[in-house]
Amino acid sequence: MDDLSDPKTSEDTVEDNDSFDPEEHKMSFHIGSPPYTHHHEITARRYVRTQHELDEHYSKPAQPKPTVRTRLRRWFCCPKEKVEKYFSTLFPIVNVLRTYNLSYILNDMVSGITIGCLSFPLGIAFGVLASLAPEYGLYSSFSPVILYLLFGTSRHISFGTNGIISLFTSELIHKHLPAAAGPNSTKPEDDIDLKSSIASGSTCIIGLILLLMGLFRLGFIVNYISSSFVSGFTAAGGVHIVTSMLPNALGITIPRFTGAGQLVLTYKAIFEKVPEIHVASLLTSLLTAAILLAFKDIINVKFRHKLKTPVPIDFIVVIIATIISNFANLSDSFGLKIVGDIPAGFPPPRMPYFSVDLVLDSFVVAIMIFMLSVSMSRLCEAAHNYRVNDNQELVAYGLSNFVSSFFLCFPSCAGPARTITLCLMGPKSTLHGLISSFFILIILLWIGPLFRMLPISVLSTMVIIAVKNLVTQMKDLPEMWRLNRYDFLIAVGTNLSGCFIDFPYALYVGVILCMFTVVLQSQIPEVYLLSKLTTEDRFLNSKLYDHILTHPRIQIFKFESSLYFATAEAFRKKLFELTDGKFNLHSKFTKSQQSYVVADPSGSKHNMEHMNRESVESFTRLPWDGLHDKSLHNKDYVIIDCSSINYIDINGLRILIEVICELENVGVTVVFASCNQYVRRFFKKSQLASKISEEHIFADIWDAFSALIM
Repeated sequence: MDDLSDPKTSEDTVEDNDSFDPEEHKMSFHIGSPPYTHHHEITARRYVRTQHELDEHYSKPAQPKPTVRTRLRRWFCCPKEKVEKYFSTLFPIVNVLRTYNLSYILNDMVSGITIGCLSFPLGIAFGVLASLAPEYGLYSSFSPVILYLLFGTSRHISFGTNGIISLFTSELIHKHLPAAAGPNSTKPEDDIDLKSSIASGSTCIIGLILLLMGLFRLGFIVNYISSSFVSGFTAAGGVHIVTSMLPNALGITIPRFTGAGQLVLTYKAIFEKVPEIHVASLLTSLLTAAILLAFKDIINVKFRHKLKTPVPIDFIVVIIATIISNFANLSDSFGLKIVGDIPAGFPPPRMPYFSVDLVLDSFVVAIMIFMLSVSMSRLCEAAHNYRVNDNQELVAYGLSNFVSSFFLCFPSCAGPARTITLCLMGPKSTLHGLISSFFILIILLWIGPLFRMLPISVLSTMVIIAVKNLVTQMKDLPEMWRLNRYDFLIAVGTNLSGCFIDFPYALYVGVILCMFTVVLQSQIPEVYLLSKLTTEDRFLNSKLYDHILTHPRIQIFKFESSLYFATAEAFRKKLFELTDGKFNLHSKFTKSQQSYVVADPSGSKHNMEHMNRESVESFTRLPWDGLHDKSLHNKDYVIIDCSSINYIDINGLRILIEVICELENVGVTVVFASCNQYVRRFFKKSQLASKISEEHIFADIWDAFSALIM
């Protein structure tokens, strides 16, 4: 063991201080508090250490940096294990098949069939929502699922059609339809082939964007997505989806509105058409909604523990509605709009439409797909305690969209309703996607044409019920207000901008609000003074606790934020404001003809000229031995607790140097405690190393406090 006889221990007495009893400065602490029945006191002995002394005695020897040759060898060397790891990461299905347990088959099959039953009706419904024919929803429920099965890492994500993305696809199609059709086209809105080309072109661009994001390892971006932003955004999307489906559910026709205020104009048009509501469509929609809600919100929830799988009520309703419509001839007898012909089989591969103007809109949709899908995967991994590779997920999203774009698929995303169902059923692997896609394949090849008599009002109602939970997210607003009003602001601002301006604005406003609240919160850091408890060796907030001791010559300043350009001025202002009452800095600054804006405890500000640079440059480093010199016992000290300061930038450094110089010129010495490795390294590299010695930096607050009172 190193020779530790030289350093001073914390049991040394306090000189020239009537307020402190030497016995109170033993390193002792209490587990529990006086009201507790069992009260234990532990007395510990330790040495007062500066950070430099601690590093000298106990730090590990520095590891030599690898040479350029070694790093190149690691980079280009491809042993068998490295190649296998790379391909197993790129193709997660390999690991799934390698470690698959046969006991998982039943669970995966049941999950796959259930999701297939849900994907079919929602697929054709979202195909209609995307301003395309129903079969395009089935295409988008097949190809992306197979591709995600090969490259995805979340076993609970159901990739395919999504209501919000379908809505955005519809907006995108109608925006670019005139340019794609050309000047000679008479009715481009009736050209399904042209619409599908625009949608598949967007899908191709989206796939490339997501793939590049995955290859460049940009999955960390998800960490900057606020859950309140996602809630507000998806709730606004749910409102738009309900609004777009409402005319079909009521059997009325209204003009299409675009741009700012389209939601208000749409509802105005709907209310004007109330006398023209088609009674048969209304009754069909109400009956469908009642059945769906009864099963989804009552039977499937109440009997969840008794049912091995949720009742696939969507699929059952589609079958029953088709049979009734076919035999009762509802289309001719009551004028119900029906789906129409659904061709069997797959269309041949086709090159997607491409336009430079399409890239920007596709980029916005790509970000939304990433945001919505990763948010859903995070919920599932938290519920089932496993990890999802965000970068590989981006690759999976990108390849699923890019490849499927050649098969007339519109943009794909994780579907909330299907994903939540999977999360509740708990499949054991991603192979459930194989079963659900096989189910869709059977429908595409043989069964699809049988559903031509399905009423549109039934599909519209199914979509409305499917997005119900998106809209009702806003019921959590009172809880957000109670817990964090910044989250409340983000959720409400995002939702209102999406509803009353336009849906894309929800994304822009939400991102701006997230950035604004982060900056705002970082500019208002928590700042306070610490004092020692009379009964324990703890340092606590002086404003919040009683029974504390305040040393007449020492102030401990706590700054709970990083020190950078946004917080530097707040650091300076709060430091002088909190220490002015104890050290009477204002009068000292005035006497020494220094200048600063110092806030006194009453809140008034004293405007003084800015200090000249000569005072900073003329500051010389105080020898540490001076602290134990009898002639310097009248000096005052400020201990800056750096435990919450994660990093410091150039502006923070400048403020630190100026504060140290100004305080030293009026007889106040600054020392630091609890600096992390980054901050200490920054001190050594910066000008601060010439202003303070290593003996001014302590391992923690107690070391600094004990050294100063010895």
